[in-house]
Parts: sequence; structure tokens; C-alpha cells
Amino acid sequence: MRIRRSVYIALFMIGGFLSPAGKGQSQKDSLEKVIQSSTGIKKIDNILLLATELYKNNPVQSKSWSVIALDQSDKEDYAEGKAGASLLLAVLDSAEGDKYFETGSKMTLALKNPRLLRKLVKAINIRYSHTAGNMVFVLLHEVLKESEDLKDHLLTAVTYRALAGQHFQRAAYHAAILEFRRALDEYILIDKKSEIAGMSMNLGVVYYKTGELDSSLYFYDYARKAFISLKESKNEANAITNIALTYCAKGMLSDAIKLMKQAIGLYLEAGDSVLLAGAYESLGLEYGDHGNAKQSLEYLLKSTKIRELKKDSAGLVNSFINLGGAYWKLNSYDRAALYSWRGVNLAKRLGNLEDLSFGYNHLCLFYENRKMYDSALY
Repeated sequence: MRIRRSVYIALFMIGGFLSPAGKGQSQKDSLEKVIQSSTGIKKIDNILLLATELYKNNPVQSKSWSVIALDQSDKEDYAEGKAGASLLLAVLDSAEGDKYFETGSKMTLALKNPRLLRKLVKAINIRYSHTAGNMVFVLLHEVLKESEDLKDHLLTAVTYRALAGQHFQRAAYHAAILEFRRALDEYILIDKKSEIAGMSMNLGVVYYKTGELDSSLYFYDYARKAFISLKESKNEANAITNIALTYCAKGMLSDAIKLMKQAIGLYLEAGDSVLLAGAYESLGLEYGDHGNAKQSLEYLLKSTKIRELKKDSAGLVNSFINLGGAYWKLNSYDRAALYSWRGVNLAKRLGNLEDLSFGYNHLCLFYENRKMYDSALY
């Protein structure tokens, strides 16, 4: 019986409108004091900094401050403030976001400000993906032209990265590879070490998708070494995990298991329970592929327990379906059916059609093997 497996480390894409300071509550308190004592354009800039700081952890407050910044910018006739606030509201206001995006993008392109152009790229990446048609590519190529005119390598790199992500969303993997490599070249020119490591990881992911496993391993290992030099142990573990999954795809199961144990140690040190659950699951699947059903079940149960504690519904769909396969291998057929059904029912509740389809196929194989043909047809 086939068990679900996937490359579970996502692309290192452009994040939200995160503040470079990233100091949490202390930064927020400091900015609020500065806002009270500042006036005019300086006050608007500080309000936008605060809205940016709040974007990830408190989007409601971030939206409120963005509205204030937009209102103040109108009063001061401050174009940069109006553009920046509009781009923030484009991703914070689900109902009116398109309107704000249209205003913000037009003003940003007219202003030719590199900092605002980078915000525009982030807004495109957050608000629009494969649902936005060719508009995304047209806008990103406009930004790319501006970046080349400005000779701004950081803006060029960010834009290539966004283009690559859009191609990846559409499963245009060879086009994604081309753009990620261009982004990597730009980051190398300006010696952005963390981004170089991230783009190498992305290239590893996309080469894996195309089946070019040796190229995938080359970039994963390059990223791993870069993360070690940056002392980013969690990302080092992510790279090791992907190397292990690629070894598994090449049939090098013993090597894959050794690496997964190494990654688990790093995740435990980092205290990242979400990634730890994924690593336990990957190790469990690899033990299953290696013919060790008992150890496979042990690690899949560890993964499931973490996801239940974290109330990770999407992860639990995977866990339940995988547990169904593991119990099947141990000839515990009632439990196999129970967990497979739990996975199917949860996928149905979440509206996850891909996992639902996989779960039903899983049950169909189960019932066919048990010669329960009426259930299989159901």
C-alpha cells in the first residue's frame, strides 16, 4: 500500500512587510512614543514603521495605523506615504485590497523609489499568486526594468525571486529555475549571505520537482554549508531534511535515515515543534520504506502526537493517512481503516480536495486488498 510522501520544506519566499528592526513589543512601544513627539512627514513615516512592525503579529492594529498613515498623507500631500500605506492596505484589507493595490502600484512605479518598489514586489507576492493571471508578470517586469535603470541589485534580486515564485506556483519549474538562478547571481553580487543560502534551498526544491536529483542535492548541500556559517541551525536542519528526502528518492534509504536523525536533533535544540513533527513523519516514512514497520509506526505516532497538541489540522490529515498505511503494514487492518477514515473525514471538513482524493484512493486500495469490493466501490 502506497504511503503519502512529499518534499515538506517550502520555498524561501519574500515574507510580509516585516520591520528590519524586528524587536517586537519593545520596538512597538518605542515607535508609539516617537509618533507622539513627531509631526508632519516624519510622523507619517513613523506610523508606517509601526504598521509594518505590527503586520505579522497584529494585522488588525497594523491596518488601523495604515489607514491613519493614508489619511495623514492625503492631508500633507505626501506621495511616498500614500503609496506605502496603500501597499500595506492592499494586503491587509481583503475587501478593498484590489483598490488599494491599484493606487499603490501606480504611485510606486511613478515615484521610482527603490524601497517602495520592493514593497510593491512584496505586495504582489502576498496578495496575488496563480489567480491573478498575466497582470502579475506585467507588473513584475515593469519593476525589473526600473531596477535595472536604477542599477539596484537588491531590487533586481527581489524581483527575480518573486518571478520565480510565480512560475513555481504555476508548476512552470524550468522557468522558476531560470529566475531563481538570476536572483542568486544578484544576491552574490551584493554578498547577501542569508539570501544566497535561501535561493540555493529554493533551487534544490525546484530541481527536485523536475526530477534532477543530483542538481537538487548540490544546491541543498550548498545551502546547508551556508546556514552552518550563518549559525542558522533550524535552516541547517531544513536543508538536511531535504537532502534526506532526496536520498530517499534516489533509493539511498540508510543514508536518508542517518540524516533525518541529525535533523531531528537540530529541531529539538531549536524547540521548533512544527518542523520536528514533519521530521518525525519523514523518518517514520523512511523506516517504512526500509521495511522496519515497528519503528515507522513509532515515529509516525510521535509526529501525530505533536500535531494533535498543536491542533495542526492540515498536518493531521497527513498523519492519519500515513498511520493507516503503517498499521496496514503491521497487519492491523481495523486500525488501518480507522486512521484512514479519520484522515478522509478531516480532509473533507477542511475542504482539502487533494488530500481527500488521496485518502479515498488509500481506502480503495485497502478494501481491494481485503476483497471488500462493495466498500471499495463506495
